[in-house]
Amino acid sequence: MGSVGELAARAPWVMKGYSDPDDTRRAFHNGWLLTGDLMVMDDKGLLYFRGALRRG
Repeated sequence: MGSVGELAARAPWVMKGYSDPDDTRRAFHNGWLLTGDLMVMDDKGLLYFRGALRRG
């Protein structure tokens, strides 16, 4: 298993942002949506949920 990290997503179907611009700035980094989900990847590329970040 790899190390735990935050899941980030980028695809045409990922939301563009929130109605509040400040929330959008906090949720995105270089076009990637930072989900707040903490994941680990195994040697087959499968992801396993390990927790959630607390932001606020």
